[in-house]
Amino acid sequence: MTEVRPGNGTSAYDQLVVAAHKPRPSAEKKSLTNSRLYLVAVLVAVAGLALLYAGGRDDWFRSRPGLQILISQVGSVLLAAVALSLLWEWFGKRSFADEILEKVGIGSDVDRAGLTRITDQYLKDVEWERYLQGAEKLDIVVAYARTWRRTHWAQLQDVAKSSKARIRIILPDPAHHATLVVLADRFSRTPPDLKTDIDEAIADFCSLTTDGGAQVELYLHKGDYVFSCYRMDSVAVISMYSHSRKRRSVPTIVCRSGGSLFDFVYDEITDMIESATEMPCADLIAKDPEPAAAEVTDENS
Repeated sequence: MTEVRPGNGTSAYDQLVVAAHKPRPSAEKKSLTNSRLYLVAVLVAVAGLALLYAGGRDDWFRSRPGLQILISQVGSVLLAAVALSLLWEWFGKRSFADEILEKVGIGSDVDRAGLTRITDQYLKDVEWERYLQGAEKLDIVVAYARTWRRTHWAQLQDVAKSSKARIRIILPDPAHHATLVVLADRFSRTPPDLKTDIDEAIADFCSLTTDGGAQVELYLHKGDYVFSCYRMDSVAVISMYSHSRKRRSVPTIVCRSGGSLFDFVYDEITDMIESATEMPCADLIAKDPEPAAAEVTDENS
């Protein structure tokens, strides 16, 4: 893949990066905007047709032929404007965006990677509810993800109720001291505190197991974590970790199946499962099957 480096902040590439980090409207807002557009288009089209009809009535403008011509022309302009607006909405905008990306040399790279979004607000900007709704293949690779887990607990429970779903969770092995030491240092925690957080995550995720519900598999992995990732059917989310010991926003990437990023996430999950130890959730008695709501923070573990 071609490496594209940022410039001094004024290049097309830098402007695209800045735009990618700006908050984007949710799917609901986009749908509302489209509905308003189509409503306005219908109203303008009706007005244009009405003016054309009026302009065609010679008996209404026997003494004012100039006004009749004007009304007919205004009606034609309105209909043409509606047609052009719809063509731009359906075809023009996408083609224009593709051309801009191609001009700065990253269009084909973005397409091959399957990249759909980049943000530094993984809790707020990623459309988790839409991705989790109806998911049948859900993979979760995290250190413990307390905030994410509790924020989306209701959606996780809905997925777990479906007999068609399969949920696989990969967590650090709390019994492996070397793993705890490395991750505790990364998160500025003590190994005992981190172990408590992981044990809590194990109990919570295993509590998703229900009779007649989804197949829930939990794996304990030995070794370092360099990012968290989530796979929801044909969508994957990668959330980076910071080398700094400070709590800060980190890049989060959303990608679709068919791209190299999605393939990378899928292969990573497969390899981790092969080397991990499966923990039978049926052997664990969850103490708190419904975690209390947590304050939303920038935690990304």
